[in-house]
Amino acid sequence: MSFNKDIPFNSLPDLPPEENLETVALLKLCIKANTLLAELKGYCQTLPNPELLLNTIVL
Repeated sequence: MSFNKDIPFNSLPDLPPEENLETVALLKLCIKANTLLAELKGYCQTLPNPELLLNTIVL
């Protein structure tokens, strides 16, 4: 079946999902990600021009 912009795709599941997303493993990964992002923010502030790094990510 090809894409047709005039026909809505209504077979998406309802939100929020029924599964419990707040598992111990996922929360531990969130804590680690938060720590690493804070570390990256600290390194970015030591750059002479921190916006240079952000501009390259956008490109």
